[in-house]
Amino acid sequence: MTGAEELVEKGNTSLRQGRHEEARRHYEQALALAPGHPGILNNYAAVLEKLDQLDEALAAYAQVQAQIPPHAGVLTNWSVVLMKLHRLDEALAKIEQAIRLAPHYAEAFNCRGSILFGLGRRQEALESYDRATALRPGHSTSLLNRAAVLQELKRFKDADLALTELLQREPTFPRVRQLVLNNRLRGCDWTDYAALAADVVQRVEGGEVSVDPFYFLGIADRASSQLAAARTFGAQYGPMAPEVLPSTGRGGRIHVAYVCADLGIMRSGILRGDCSRATIERASRFQGSRWVRCGPGCLSISTN
Repeated sequence: MTGAEELVEKGNTSLRQGRHEEARRHYEQALALAPGHPGILNNYAAVLEKLDQLDEALAAYAQVQAQIPPHAGVLTNWSVVLMKLHRLDEALAKIEQAIRLAPHYAEAFNCRGSILFGLGRRQEALESYDRATALRPGHSTSLLNRAAVLQELKRFKDADLALTELLQREPTFPRVRQLVLNNRLRGCDWTDYAALAADVVQRVEGGEVSVDPFYFLGIADRASSQLAAARTFGAQYGPMAPEVLPSTGRGGRIHVAYVCADLGIMRSGILRGDCSRATIERASRFQGSRWVRCGPGCLSISTN
């Protein structure tokens, strides 16, 4: 195995494990040893897309396609980047080319559905998702996308069937129970709603992140459940370092302010500790105050 091949293997491992910056470095080192290699460039473009370096990813895909015959996988990935850049007409042209090359490539139809959905062509998007799920039955992303467009078409019972299948096939799929509950709510279908909500509350109380923090407020009606949720969601980010909290002096209070709608107080982990000095307020109350950021873009603290 050459040095470039070893670096590519390392990059592929890092990419699969979600270590995107590390993967990028490996691919760049491999490209230094094998400049312009289309296979390495293709992987490099994929990790650039993960890092939201979209213009660079486009340039890399263009270099790949300039060296090899048109390839459905490359064209599909290229269209995903164009879609993220909101260049939907260009993305649609690329994905149509991919489908002509590989009419049984499920991922191309899934991508085409997302592009058409973005263009507001919902019935055509549904047809693409139907084709994707027919080619690749039970695939989680295709089922999820299909349910989303069915919701927009007000076909809530059909959306429920897709989401229920997703829940049965992949019960650990992120937020799948929230999606089922939300669809039942939108369709005014109360079948098993209370049991589903109770199951979610029990899971969150047991330490499982089954729903988003803000959504949880609408299904849990006990203070003990809310506190358990604070501990569960806060545990994702670890405890807040004590040195982050500003000193208030004797008898002072800490003012905690929401700065986003995603219930950042739960994310911060602060509720797992002593709340006797904390006052929860809206951020507008403290405009002009000194802030110390202590969460992932969600929460700040000031003192008086």
